[in-house]
Formats: sequence, C-alpha cells, structure tokens
Amino acid sequence: MKVPEVKKRRSGLAQSLRGLRRAGVKLTEMKLRPATLTTLAEMICGAHGQSDKFRWEAFPYRTGAEIGKFFKNCGVQNASLNGTRLGAVEAWLEELSDQTCSDNTTPSDVIKEIIRELLHPRYFRDASTDRTQAFKDVNEVLAYEGFGVRSLDSGQVQFGVVKRRTAPKVSHPPSSAATTAAPAPVPAATRPQASPAQVRRAAYQPILERYDNLAATDPDRYQARGYGLEQILQQVLEVCDIRAEQPFRRNSGGEQIDGAFQLANDLHFLVECKWTKPRCDHNCLDSLNGKLARSGSGVMGLFLAINGVTENAVALLKQNPSKSIILMDGFCLCKMLEEGVDFAELVRDKRSYLSFYSEPMLSWAKFEERRKA
Repeated sequence: MKVPEVKKRRSGLAQSLRGLRRAGVKLTEMKLRPATLTTLAEMICGAHGQSDKFRWEAFPYRTGAEIGKFFKNCGVQNASLNGTRLGAVEAWLEELSDQTCSDNTTPSDVIKEIIRELLHPRYFRDASTDRTQAFKDVNEVLAYEGFGVRSLDSGQVQFGVVKRRTAPKVSHPPSSAATTAAPAPVPAATRPQASPAQVRRAAYQPILERYDNLAATDPDRYQARGYGLEQILQQVLEVCDIRAEQPFRRNSGGEQIDGAFQLANDLHFLVECKWTKPRCDHNCLDSLNGKLARSGSGVMGLFLAINGVTENAVALLKQNPSKSIILMDGFCLCKMLEEGVDFAELVRDKRSYLSFYSEPMLSWAKFEERRKA
C-alpha cells in the first residue's frame, strides 16, 4: 500500500520539534491502540445500515471517492483506495499515527485533524446522522486512550485530557474437572434469529464494497464502470433469489441487453446500466424504449443511471403513453444495499408509483415514506 503523504500544515511546529531532536531532547509521542484505530476507521467509512459488526449509526456512509476527499480535507495527499474501504482506512490510520505530535497527551497532529474532520458539522445535516451521538461514540472510544473531545459553540472540536478508562478484565475459570459444569447450550429455537433485512445486509456487504471500489476508478472509463455495474446488478439479483439473465446480444448481435430479470406473476424487465459523468439525456432512454418495443408485450424497462437523468428526459418519459420504464439512480442503489432492502420490493413499488402517479422516478425518501404508511 502506498503510504499517504501528509501536507505540512504546521511548519513552525515541525521545525521546532526537529530542532529539539537535533539537540538531543527525547520526545514522547502517543500512539493509539490498534482497536481504537479500527473503530475510527469504521466511523470514517460510515457504517450506518451495514452488517452487525458496525454499530456506529450516527455517522454518514462514505463511498471510496468520498473517503479520499475526506482525507484530503485533513491535509493527507495521495490517499488512493486499494482493497476494501475499511482495510485501506485502517492501514492509513496506522501509518499516520506515527506522524509528529505536539504533546504526549494526545495523538499525532494529523490524527487530531482526522477526528476534527470526522465530527465536522457539514457531515451531520442529514436526518439519518446525529452529531451529538457521534461525539458520545468518539469519546467512548478515546476514553481508553486518556483523552476526549468536546464541541465548542463555534462548531469546532477541542481536545482535552480525561481519566483513562481501563478495559474490563476477563477472568478465566480454572481448567479442572472439579469446576462447575458449563451451562447447557441455548436451544436453537430460543436463540435470536436474524431478520431477512439483516441477512440481506450481510450478503450485500461485498457488493457495496465492490461498488465503492468502482466509484473510485477514473470517471472517464465509463464503459468499464458500466460493465462493472452490470455485474453488481447480477450479484444483487442472486442475493434476492430473482430469476435473471446475464447480459446478452440479440437480433443477430445488433442489440446489446445489459441484463434481464423476472419477478413473480411473469413480470419481465430489461435493464439498461449507465455510469457516465454527466446525467443521461433522452437519447439514452430512447435506446431502451426501442428495445422494449422490439420485445414481447408487457415487458418493462429498468434504467439504472448512477448519476441520474436530466429533468427534460424525465418530462419526456412521463409523456410516453406506454409507461414502461422505471428509473433508479446510484443513491437509491446504495441505500438499498445499506438498509438490506429486497430488490424485488423496491422494483415493485417503483412500478406501482409509475402506474398510479405517472412518475417514472420514485426517490428513496418517497419509497421509505410509502413503506412506513
């Protein structure tokens, strides 16, 4: 892994510390425990709605590209994402924790910048995040290091020393035949069972990681991104046990179909996947309309465009009397994966919304509102 370069924000401090070292003064630096670094990495990735090992729901989810921007805001340059989000961020924090610190009661200066950025008000404007709880979560972890943070009226973050919390000791019973017998195992029928959404969240986790890695690639490689998006959709259909067709060509090879699937009651869909830098216009939708016209009666279309479609394209689609295309964007796809929502449920509700209201785009907020109604 390439070690990220830290931009020198405090040149005066760094020069002073170098001078002290040259003079033979030994400087004690505080390094965070690996468990603390792992927890901070989870908070930075934003694990809200992910698998059960993540419990920091107050923090926003970040894609691979957003994580790179996050570290750039902290003065960390060249932080390229290789592998999973969590693994990469853990490795970066481990490297950065060895950087210069200005005292021996708090971690390195760059780690403090990262914690400040983690708690910045700009990340807590969404209703799904909670800055007050985020401060509690961070302080719960930092207490084991002997320091904490608090929010000032200006929104800035201040560091301070607190009483160090010690991890509870685990007592191991003596290994003797005379000891009390171990309690009987809990019958399987009485064990708490994971909900379908929890099972799907766990199954979606590697798909979400793959999406993040794809989002971190060069945006001009739209064909490679589109192909990767087709594979992601195939994985989602497999998790949700939906009968699907791999991408194929038809009409003597003159027509590319990005994917197809079938829901219950013989509801068939053709899929078009687009991951282009600009939003898709009506020409992209006309292509899918033509494919539907050359298909059997009753076949519908799902147009999956990560960056969405133009308002003009939506307006033209609403005027189409066939009402055969539903839209999905990248935000909706990510939220579905985070929350463990069944893909079939989402598609059915989008189709109902189109049928009743002539609206091809059912936003995630409106979808959640309809689920709670």
